[in-house]
Amino acid sequence: FCQEQQALPTACPECTGQRVKAYGYGAQGLYADLKQTYDSVHYVDAKMLDELPAKKISSGILIMTPYLLKRLYYLIPDLPVKSILYLYPETALFLPDYRANEWLNQSIQWHRAIASEYFGQELVIQTKLDRTNQLWDSIVHGEWKRFNQQELLTRKKFAYPPFSRLISLTY
Repeated sequence: FCQEQQALPTACPECTGQRVKAYGYGAQGLYADLKQTYDSVHYVDAKMLDELPAKKISSGILIMTPYLLKRLYYLIPDLPVKSILYLYPETALFLPDYRANEWLNQSIQWHRAIASEYFGQELVIQTKLDRTNQLWDSIVHGEWKRFNQQELLTRKKFAYPPFSRLISLTY
């Protein structure tokens, strides 16, 4: 990638709301980058998914948000899926939420189940995390007990629930 950097916006350009959160690279950004290199790249969002069977996609790269995978299976059950990739799921770890690790663990397990049960494929995860990261290792290997033990130690250290109560103050 070109290493271009931009400052995060402090307000939504559409509604000028102040509750702006960054959630990752985005399917549209991935599509734009891959389209420059590959001819057969398709992007699908929730609005376009119902039109997909008519397009008769049989090869190439299909980019969509992860939560559309299950619907894709029911719309086109014979779609020849060779790989399901989950790109940089660790961006969830940078969300300002004490439950980010838990969310990431649930998300990866859910995607792994969809890939296996619906498409008969293993989930391929592209990440920049170090393989020696214990939290990541427990998530990737589906070791719930070890993940929960590590998560509880971290939450105790920082006095997060269940070791304290959090309240939200807004004005």
